[in-house]
Amino acid sequence: MSSPTEVSVKVNLVHGEQLTFTIERDEKQLRNAGNNIENGMKSNYLGVELEDCLTLIPMHNVATIEISPAPMVLIQHVVKGVRRVT
Repeated sequence: MSSPTEVSVKVNLVHGEQLTFTIERDEKQLRNAGNNIENGMKSNYLGVELEDCLTLIPMHNVATIEISPAPMVLIQHVVKGVRRVT
């Protein structure tokens, strides 16, 4: 069994606040991450269990979500190999 990989998630809210957290995922979970992300984006909220607290963030309050490193298997509407231009 492979050792878990730490994944960083940043949720940028529409009013400017940024929520940042890390999670550990094994290889199987990382392979299924794209599908899980796509299913989550169809929901009305994003739920995060942080220690003993469940936080539900309404999706209409989310501006962007950043996941690093990017999952190996991505969702359908992702353009790969993009570089930022300043």
